[in-house]
Amino acid sequence: PVELLLICLILLSATSLLSPSEQQRLLRLLFADTQQTKPAKSIEQHVAEQGTRPLSYEEMLGNFWPEDESTNEFLATLRGSLSSISA
Repeated sequence: PVELLLICLILLSATSLLSPSEQQRLLRLLFADTQQTKPAKSIEQHVAEQGTRPLSYEEMLGNFWPEDESTNEFLATLRGSLSSISA
C-alpha cells in the first residue's frame, strides 16, 4: 500500500536526526512484536482446527464431464475458441 510506503519514507528521513543509540531503540520498539510470533502451525493442526479430511482420488476426479460430449468435440470447441481469440 502507498500509505505504508509513505510512512516508511518519513521514518527513514526522520531517523537521520536520531543518534545511533536512538535509532537502535526505535528499531527494537518497531520490531518488538515480530520477535514474539507464535511458531507456525503444522498441517495436522490446521486439519484438526478446520475439520477437514484428505480427499480420495475419486472425489478429486469429480463427475463434471457431460456424457453426451466426446473429448474430440471438446477439443474442437476449445480450438475454435482459441483461434477466434487470436484472430
